[in-house]
Amino acid sequence: MNRKIAITMMVLLAGSAMAQSVNIDLNGSGKPAPSSLYGGVAGQPGVWNAVTATSGAGASANLVGLNGASSGLTILAKTSNGNTNGDLGTGDFGSLMDDYAMGFDTNGIVTVEINGLDEGFYRAYVYAALTPSDQTYVDGFGFTNYHTSQLYGDIGGSSIGSASTSGPTTTNVFQLGKTHAIFNFKVAAGAPKLKINSQCAFVSLAKCAFNGLQLVKITGNRLYVNDNASGANTGLSWTDAFTSLQDALAVAKASGGQITEIWVAEGTYTPGTQRTSSFKLVEGVKMYGGFLGNETTLNERVLSVAHQSHLSGAIGTGLSNDNCYHVVDASGVTYQTEIDGFTIASGYANGATPNEAGAGLYGADCSPTVRNCTFTANFALHGGGGVYIDTPAALIGPHFESCMFFNNSADAGAALQYWGGPGGFLAPVLSVSSCRFFQNTASSYGGAVRAYGDAWFYNTAMWGNSATTSGGAIYITGTDVDVYLRNCTIANNYSTNGTGGVNSAAGADIDMRNSIAYGNTGPALMIPTVKQVNAGGGVASVTYSCVTPDFLNQVITGVGNIGSAPSFIDQSGSDNVFGNIDDDFRLAADSPCIDAGNNADIASFTIDLAGNPRIVNGDAIAGAKVDMGAFERQLGACPCDLNHDGLVDDSDFSIFVLAYNALDCADPSMPAGCPADFSEDGVVDDGDFVIFVAAYNELLCP
Repeated sequence: MNRKIAITMMVLLAGSAMAQSVNIDLNGSGKPAPSSLYGGVAGQPGVWNAVTATSGAGASANLVGLNGASSGLTILAKTSNGNTNGDLGTGDFGSLMDDYAMGFDTNGIVTVEINGLDEGFYRAYVYAALTPSDQTYVDGFGFTNYHTSQLYGDIGGSSIGSASTSGPTTTNVFQLGKTHAIFNFKVAAGAPKLKINSQCAFVSLAKCAFNGLQLVKITGNRLYVNDNASGANTGLSWTDAFTSLQDALAVAKASGGQITEIWVAEGTYTPGTQRTSSFKLVEGVKMYGGFLGNETTLNERVLSVAHQSHLSGAIGTGLSNDNCYHVVDASGVTYQTEIDGFTIASGYANGATPNEAGAGLYGADCSPTVRNCTFTANFALHGGGGVYIDTPAALIGPHFESCMFFNNSADAGAALQYWGGPGGFLAPVLSVSSCRFFQNTASSYGGAVRAYGDAWFYNTAMWGNSATTSGGAIYITGTDVDVYLRNCTIANNYSTNGTGGVNSAAGADIDMRNSIAYGNTGPALMIPTVKQVNAGGGVASVTYSCVTPDFLNQVITGVGNIGSAPSFIDQSGSDNVFGNIDDDFRLAADSPCIDAGNNADIASFTIDLAGNPRIVNGDAIAGAKVDMGAFERQLGACPCDLNHDGLVDDSDFSIFVLAYNALDCADPSMPAGCPADFSEDGVVDDGDFVIFVAAYNELLCP
């Protein structure tokens, strides 16, 4: 280790709450203890206590901390069969590992007891490796086997777990499960005794070892994960980040609430090697992804496609049908548990209950908070290809914010299926805000969402989703159940046999305000309005919304509703294919949805789906009003950037000339929305040319 780094670390440790972090070398008669610059597998440099275990009552000693001062701890070390020397390594590695206490035969055991621990969360790195010449034995059938050191720990008489070490070792290399094991545990007030045994297997002439121990007191509340980290793998910094997310989750769970955050750098993380493996969220822990791996505050994180923290269920052969059943498991957690900034993909839930639902995220009795996450390429045989939530754990239901769901598939609720139970007073509510759902496919109900329970949708857009039976976008059922939509855009979804937009059944009601439900399709003979909003057996209350009119061009009943086409900027995107990520459902300049909503119905939201201010005076008429739909028409900071590339240059001039030659915004050849009419007077004329020239001379958009 670099001397400057080691000294800096020791200075940081001296006099801190880490005083009860100790390094212990169970020393025989071979080599001295490691130097104070040596951090061992725990990455913890500092003074090493040299303790020689003895038989009988054992040997006791006072322990010093990493800085050489008293730690307030005492140790008792005893062995059934004395100590021995070996040849596991050289230098400080050899000093720690080559001389050790050893147990022999079926009753062989080495015990270490530490007294005086303060209340807190600890990690114990237990070294237990036999020298190569003692590692193997030949059984009665002539087969060569490896001796096993069976490790057991308890604190105050309560187990903290078990582990074992066995197998061939490599000179000067620490190998989890071969040279050492790790225990995570909480210590309650009252200084209970820590006891760790290394016990021989129940085999004649068995051997076991106890080489040393590093006790690390964890004082912070955050762990770090980076699959490319090359440090000590302790999770306590970006440099020494865990390379496995599962390790961080295990430590967080063992901390009993001390660890409240896990930061995960960009990279791809898989839950394990079995189809039943998943990332199990820990109650009260906020898990953040999308870091580069050098940030010191959450505000420094910049979420981008280029730096994704990817949680993947692809653990098999490359075919999806042997992927994990659930990538993430949120069962049992409450709204205080958060997952933020991850792409969750390639789950394949095609097993028996409960492994037939929730391929991306599965949750029973839970109400997690999910933010800034993308769910894609997940499949469920039953429901919830992207997410499945069954029976929320509390009055506060699950919450999804600023998430994206696309290319998920299932029998029902392809992106999200929610079973919250009957609605009514104090019933849990599914909350979805500022989310995007597209290209999700259900073979029965709910192309995007199927819910049995109350649900709220704010500032959310759904397009290009499909369901064979009904509810191309949303299908909701249940006694006293309501679905509330505020400033949502539900467009171009479809169903083969039923409503393409929002469908409720079994008495569930629909309450839609300030929203757009347009261009959703269904059977040819179905009334166009019903293709958009259909309360089967319930009541549909629609106000201040833009909904496709019926065959007679009659607008859906309700105050402030309109039936004119909403005029999106480009609803088929640059590829001219409906239902893709590039579809642009922002309102064009001529949209009748601009300033057509009701300000009293925006709840507490002050921004739209794009993160722009929610109430903008888009029609230049006195009194700003909210727009209908998920996107608020903005007064462009750079309106002359007609191709939206951040520059006002020759490319924009070519577009402007075409509009200038057409002159009238009503001309069929004029681009949708008449974007070159900067003065918004209905024509592209000399006045607009003067505005364009001024912007052209500046070149760069502000």
